Amino acid sequence: SESGGNAKFTLSIASQPTDDVQICPNPTPSGEATCDCVTFTPTDWNEVKTATIEAVDDDVIETSPAPYNIVFQISTDDANYAQPSMVPADLGPFTTVDDDSLGIQFVNDAITKSGDLHEGSGMPRALRTKLHSEPTGDVVMCASTSDATEGIVGWGAVPYCRTIPRSEYRTIQQWQLFPLNDGIDEDNDNMPEYEVIFTCSGGGYDGVSRTSRSFQNIDADVAMVVTSFTKGAALSEKFPHGKNGKESETEVQLGAEPSGDVTICATVTDPSEAVVATPSGDGCMTFLASSWDEVKTVKCHSVDDYIDDHHQYPGLRLVVTGGAPEYRALPERAPVGLHVRDNDQWGFEWDTLQGSLEEDGETEATISFRLKSEPTADVTLCPEATDTSEVTVDPTLCLTFSTSQGTGGWNVHQTVTITAVDDLVDESASLPLVKLRLQSTTTDPNYGGTRWSPDPAFTVADNDVAGVVVDALSSLFEVGTQAMFGIRLKTNPSSAVTLSLRVVDETEGSLVSGNEIFFTPSGGASPWSTPQTVTMQGVDDAFADGSIQWPLNIDFISNDVNYNSLDSILVDAVTQDDETENLVVGTLLPVSEDGTVSHMTVKVATHPFADITVAVECLDTTEARVTPSALTFTRLGGTTAWSTWQTVTVTGEDDAIVDGSTTFTVRLKASASGDAVYDALPPVDVLAVTHDNDVPGYTVDTSMTGNTMEGSGTTVFSVKLNAMPASPFSLAMTSSDTTEGTVSPMLVFQPADWDTAYSVTINGRDDSVDDGDVAYSITIAPSGGDVLWASLPSETVDVTNEDDDDASLAVSTISSNTAERGDVGEFTVSLTSEPSASVTLSIVSTDLTEGRVSVPTLEFDATDWIDRKTVTVTGQQDPDADGPIAYQVNVAVDDTADSDYNALKALSPKRVDIVNVDDDTPGVTMGIPTSYQTRENGSSQTFTIKLDTNPSDVVSITLSTSDNTEATVTPTSVTFPSDGSSWAIPQSITVVPEDDAVADGDVVYTIQTSTPMSAADAQYPLLSVADVTLTNLDDDTAGVLVGAISGHTKEDGTTATFTVALTTDPVDSVTIDLSTSDNTEGSISASNIVFNSGDGSWSTATTVTVTGQHDTVIDGDVQFTIVTSAAASGSDAQYHGLTVADVIVVNDDLTTPAPPTPAPPTPAPATPAPPTPAPATPAPDTPAPATPAPATSAPDTQAPATQAPATQAPATPAPGSTIAPDTAAPATPAPGTNAPATAAPATEAPATLKPG
Repeated sequence: SESGGNAKFTLSIASQPTDDVQICPNPTPSGEATCDCVTFTPTDWNEVKTATIEAVDDDVIETSPAPYNIVFQISTDDANYAQPSMVPADLGPFTTVDDDSLGIQFVNDAITKSGDLHEGSGMPRALRTKLHSEPTGDVVMCASTSDATEGIVGWGAVPYCRTIPRSEYRTIQQWQLFPLNDGIDEDNDNMPEYEVIFTCSGGGYDGVSRTSRSFQNIDADVAMVVTSFTKGAALSEKFPHGKNGKESETEVQLGAEPSGDVTICATVTDPSEAVVATPSGDGCMTFLASSWDEVKTVKCHSVDDYIDDHHQYPGLRLVVTGGAPEYRALPERAPVGLHVRDNDQWGFEWDTLQGSLEEDGETEATISFRLKSEPTADVTLCPEATDTSEVTVDPTLCLTFSTSQGTGGWNVHQTVTITAVDDLVDESASLPLVKLRLQSTTTDPNYGGTRWSPDPAFTVADNDVAGVVVDALSSLFEVGTQAMFGIRLKTNPSSAVTLSLRVVDETEGSLVSGNEIFFTPSGGASPWSTPQTVTMQGVDDAFADGSIQWPLNIDFISNDVNYNSLDSILVDAVTQDDETENLVVGTLLPVSEDGTVSHMTVKVATHPFADITVAVECLDTTEARVTPSALTFTRLGGTTAWSTWQTVTVTGEDDAIVDGSTTFTVRLKASASGDAVYDALPPVDVLAVTHDNDVPGYTVDTSMTGNTMEGSGTTVFSVKLNAMPASPFSLAMTSSDTTEGTVSPMLVFQPADWDTAYSVTINGRDDSVDDGDVAYSITIAPSGGDVLWASLPSETVDVTNEDDDDASLAVSTISSNTAERGDVGEFTVSLTSEPSASVTLSIVSTDLTEGRVSVPTLEFDATDWIDRKTVTVTGQQDPDADGPIAYQVNVAVDDTADSDYNALKALSPKRVDIVNVDDDTPGVTMGIPTSYQTRENGSSQTFTIKLDTNPSDVVSITLSTSDNTEATVTPTSVTFPSDGSSWAIPQSITVVPEDDAVADGDVVYTIQTSTPMSAADAQYPLLSVADVTLTNLDDDTAGVLVGAISGHTKEDGTTATFTVALTTDPVDSVTIDLSTSDNTEGSISASNIVFNSGDGSWSTATTVTVTGQHDTVIDGDVQFTIVTSAAASGSDAQYHGLTVADVIVVNDDLTTPAPPTPAPPTPAPATPAPPTPAPATPAPDTPAPATPAPATSAPDTQAPATQAPATQAPATPAPGSTIAPDTAAPATPAPGTNAPATAAPATEAPATLKPG
């Protein structure tokens, strides 16, 4: 059993092993139970050992647990016991008794009944649940409360649901129970109780529910005025002035539901700092009793007073002025504190400086001032400059700011004009910082006294820069002329300044006026602003050095830091040269290609600064050459002195070019590393002429010429020039019949490859016409070059083009195979030569059941014979699983007047091979049953069965059920003909449930299908047909029916009977033990009842006889019980342990009491006290006591007690009731006679089955 039951068996071995022998019992299949291995050693081999099978406890509800066997495995190194024959036979089958049931489990429920949930706290309490067992799918669990006004589970939809995936059924689900605030001031002692209800659906848990213990909330509602800030209590005076500042928002609400409307008015304790903006008007708001929990907002604005009065702290008063008496009786609450932050800061405010301050003495700038806050008295400001050597301010100007706004008021700017002072001093090294001093006169404590303004601070733009002013300098010449310029200082120096002059290049010029100049500050002997003159003179030399620029260096020496720190300056002067450099060249006569020479003389025109080399070069070495290649002229004397003539020889060069008399150039280029002028001279070019001795012409070589062929045949000839042309020479080549042969249109000879023989290829042309061999020619004629070459005669080359045309059909292969589902393939058709008349081709499929062509014919003529025309082949569908089928499409000449193509009719057609791919797969389709469940007492279910393809022969399938006790199937076989249509009609199968009398639970069974059978179809017998699995729902419930007792027993042996029967046929015998609770009152006919399985006894009521027992005690009618045991069965789990109802019996007392003592003659009748039964509610399975009627005693007779209807309780008088045997009745009884007491008829209640 999954709840802890186990099974045991013993193992032993027959002889002593040589090694340990381990025997492992393995429950198979696994998952239902476990069993530990047993080991026999050579020392304990003769012991009998016990193996225990432990059930695996899962969470799955198993109505029919799977059986399993114990399969043994032996592990040992002993050769005898390692033999397979040593393995014990399997034990079993065994089954595991399931202990799982549907249900919801509370993992913890420690929440007390009251005092744990507070209204309005928002603090939830947690409930944790989990499922008892694994569901069949996802389970939706929903939680709701029995009173949604007191509490809810979760937030959102009610009920609050969540999905528990099947894989997470063990996961503990936590639920939050939130108390709700109803807003009513309630008595905590009488708070309502509520529960949390959990319900499930899905996954086999439909209808499963559970209710938690009860909860109570603690009331949180008290009559009071509640406030809270949604925007802080801090306010600030808003800028710009004159408008309300930042808002403060206070939410106001009632703490509990009032007995009527409530009016609350809001005011501010200091309206000069803040005011109530909302509610508008008188600031009052009314809370209606119907919407008492509405939250109202009081908005306060700050008041901007423009005065620097620091922070203020007014209060917000909330006073109940009318409405519900419990609220009017509330004491006024303390004001809600507000904080108004001042936004005013005393001080001076100024604009930026308008305009610029420069030392030109003409510009002015202005600046405007005003106060930052409203003063408490007028304020007078008198501005003055801190440095009057830089700027000046009107000394009589003072500005007065009043306490009001507008013109002349504190908040309006007033302007001060500032003028710069020009001091002619270079202050660029450190500009003075100028400020305005503000002298304030007022009784306002903030603004009183002298104030140094940190701003505005400004500087004056200096317009003075230390330096010199130099006048223009006149030109100097080498002939010795003089030039002058004037020079002075730019600014007034603080001390004398000396200018030191120095000529940098004394070969070009010199100073005439001296090397120093002195300047003094204003008022000195040589004032700084008076120009002084500097005189210079040019120096003559013997070199042609051109115009030379040379500098005059000026250095500054002074105690004035600005002048002493100046860098040296250079004044540029230019000396004009009076010499011209050049090369002098003599005349050069013509030369010729036969070797004639000419001579040319060269010399230098002027005295150079260094030796000069003159390079001699002929720029066209194909026409002439020169010697020597260089001439040297020395700056000193000798045979190569610069003034001596030197000779250059020029010789004509012979070439193969017909270029006529050609001009060429001899270039002379001087170079001198020490003479920049000659080194920079441009080349000197001398022109000369070479006379030609060559004749133009070309040769055509046809020794390689042969015939061309249509399509691919070519032939070649060559062409070579007889001499070199002076420029590119072209030969144009044309074919007399370009439909037969073509040639490159142009052959161009360059002077560089004039002596190369060029091959010319003639290409035969394919005209697609069967026209035989055709003769044609190629003409070669000059078309470009100079006049000598262009006038040459043309040449001709004769050629024959051989024909290659033949009439036939060009048919491609198929692009792809076709398929039954409609897949297509394509091929193309064209002619191989141009026809003389139109040609019609037939296109025919050899198997129209497999493929069809898109066109039956194609037509070609002379305009489209070469076009590839497409034929589309479409696969055709059939219902047969016939596999891939090969077929062809034939293409043949059908009609034409062209004799060549007409001759093709006698030949076989062109064939295109194709395969049509089958898309039919044999199979059997089982339809979906109308339901996968049958019921033992219910209607049948149906499903269909059909073939997927047309069989080639009759196919039959048999059907059967795996359990005939649960259902039968009709028909038991189906047949599908091979007639092309009936095979596709689904055939209906009916499953009829069988009803048994056994409480065997829901049983799974299978409608089994056989392998299809067919005499000639080879494919269907290879298939496996799916079975259909259904469940037969049981309609039987195991139970024991106990009949009502037939009546009372009596002490004289009178009997009573009752019957016992089962509600269903058990699967094993069922025994019920019987006993009496009081052997002195009654006995039973049998100590047990046995119902056997399968013999029908379960439905036959077994009678049990109860016999009353006699005693000698006057004890009245006594109730006793026939006690039934729980039903016991060996293998029927439904009946085993089932509770059976007990039977209540009353045994009537027949013992005669002793004669009563006569009473006095006229006694008062004794009235017994009425019986007072205890108001106890009978627990289940315990009959309630019957209330007896009052017993009236008569002489000599004892009346039986009254039995209450439908109740098997004993007739026991209530406490205090008495029956006095000696008390006389109103009629005097005869001596020795007991009158019977009258009792109500006894009525037996029907037997009631206990739960289960």
